Amino acid sequence: MPALPSRVLRAGSDFRCEDGWLVLLKPVNAERRLEQGWVEGQARLQLARAPRGGLSLQLRLSGSQRSTLYAYESARISVPKLGTGVRWVETIRWPDLSEPLPVEARHTPEPEAPALAKVRQRLNAGLLGNVMLAGLSPKGEAVRVTLKALRTQDIPALEDRLRAASIAYEMPRPPIWTNGAHHLELLLWPAGQAPQGAGRPSAHRVQQELERVRAPLVDVHQVLNEGSGYQATLYLLGPERADSIVARIRLNSGMFKDIAVLGEAPHPGAPRLRVLRLALTLH
Repeated sequence: MPALPSRVLRAGSDFRCEDGWLVLLKPVNAERRLEQGWVEGQARLQLARAPRGGLSLQLRLSGSQRSTLYAYESARISVPKLGTGVRWVETIRWPDLSEPLPVEARHTPEPEAPALAKVRQRLNAGLLGNVMLAGLSPKGEAVRVTLKALRTQDIPALEDRLRAASIAYEMPRPPIWTNGAHHLELLLWPAGQAPQGAGRPSAHRVQQELERVRAPLVDVHQVLNEGSGYQATLYLLGPERADSIVARIRLNSGMFKDIAVLGEAPHPGAPRLRVLRLALTLH
């Protein structure tokens, strides 16, 4: 720790005193993975003398889950999801420097659960590639795997390697772009225990494939996993016809066994746009 303070906080402009706490006034952007999902918002820090000595630090987060409208390598545009707002409080104690190390901290950590250790062994460097393993936790019969990818193209490449290795997985929600990286979650099952449909490409993987082969004035708005297949919603700005878009996908991608046009209509909120819906079946 520095011998001299690097900054002086001033009452009224930097902090206020409230019920025995020193509350920092400037909020900071923060995110947490809670039981409800990944929450983003703002947090405030407050400090107080801990009852058992040392310092109590308390973080109060107000935020919500967010839906991504558009994301690329260096930025993300998103909006809050209605009904997902939460207020979350986390408190930790910073012991006094003269305090001896707690007894429990000197204990040898328990060995990792066999199911988690087996998944960790399977997710070796060759399988992960440029994707970083962030954590493992049990989720019923499955193992929840949290990962971090710096580049968009690393995520579909990971899915392709998982299927090539015959690893049953599911991606329960699309990756989230935050703090300069994509954060994603996978569920992995032991061999023979995966539910029906596990191991199929995620809706995100299908959307990435459509993005790769799309025409310049076509936007892949959404892809949904319908169980037996996928349904894609595309926004068309130019004059290109639905049959030529389907032909382009067939020509440039070997992922799809069948592509059917479900309908085409003007966009209700943007007269220049047309909405095209496709039903996709994979090989």
